[in-house]
Order: sequence, then C-alpha cells, then structure tokens
Amino acid sequence: MDGPLFWSFALLAAGLLLIIVEFFVPSGGVLAIASGLTLVGSIVVGFSVSPRWGMIMVVLVAVIVPVVLGMTVRLWPRTPMGRSIMARQPGDPLPDVLPDDDFHRKIKSLQGRVGVAASDMLPNGTIKIDGEKFDAVSSGGVIDRGQNVEVFRVDSGKLHVRATSRPVEENRGRIEPPGSPLDQPIEQLGIDSLEDPLA
Repeated sequence: MDGPLFWSFALLAAGLLLIIVEFFVPSGGVLAIASGLTLVGSIVVGFSVSPRWGMIMVVLVAVIVPVVLGMTVRLWPRTPMGRSIMARQPGDPLPDVLPDDDFHRKIKSLQGRVGVAASDMLPNGTIKIDGEKFDAVSSGGVIDRGQNVEVFRVDSGKLHVRATSRPVEENRGRIEPPGSPLDQPIEQLGIDSLEDPLA
C-alpha cells in the first residue's frame, strides 16, 4: 500500500473514530463536522491515487458509516453517559402515570384473573369478568367469543389477555362495599347498650 492510499484509509478510520467519539464527548457538533471532513478527505485522497480507488472509498464510506452510526446509537443508551442522560432505558417498562382512582385500581386488580371473551378478539375486543365488560387486547392471536381468557398484563390501563383453559373464577377478590352503620345491629358495631349506662 503506497503513501496516498495509506492516508486515504487512515482518514477513513479517523472519520469513523470521530463519529464514535462524538456520541461520548459533548462537542456541540464539532467532532461530527470534523468526522465529515475527514471522510470527505479520505475520498479525495482515494481519487488522487486513481478513480478506481476513489470509487472504492466512496462505497466504503457509504456502507461503513451507517453501520457504525447504527451500532453507536444502539449501544449508547447502555453506556454510563447514556444511562445518566436517558431517564428510561430501552426495554424498561413504561412508568405508570394513570390516575389513582377506583376505575384504574380495579383495572390493576384484574391481573391474573380469568374471564370470558365477550367478543371476537382480533386482537382488540371485549372481555367479561365478574359480569362487567372491559376492553382488552389479545397478545396471543385471535380469540373466539366465549373462550376463557386470562389477564396476564395490565399496561397503561389496557388489559392484555391470552386464551387459557383455566376455569372462570366468579367474584374472586371482589370486596363488597360496607353497608351503612345504621343498617347493622348494634352488637356488630361493638357499642355497649345504651339502656343501662351504669351497668
């Protein structure tokens, strides 16, 4: 490899290195510009050797630069710098930002429950648990109406279900609202009788 050809490949390597460094060293784009100029320089030097080597350098830059960019973008969130900047890592579950009201608490409590598909799920549909209907999405393909389904995940207020052979458990975990204290016998309230306060 003669001198200009060596420098052409050296500039290519330097340009690729600058692309990688740009992701880890905040430079305000200076390193990116330097990388672009270096890569263009490698092509120009390649053409100074011969048109054939110039075209080879163009093809190498066109193929290698996107690969290096893709790998760097993919790996960057897993680096200490990427983790410190990004609040959420790829693959992390979404934070639950739904309101803490009765409806959403009830939706969350349905995880693990078994119900019945009240409609064909293609993949969205309706399921029925404890006589109430809920919108749900099938994660295991099409589910026919009337088939038992299991809620295996509750994500952002959406029920994710799959077909199951488990039987439907009616009213499991249902908490009946307490009645009015005025409707209950005084013995159940733990209050002493008021007929003889000195007894």
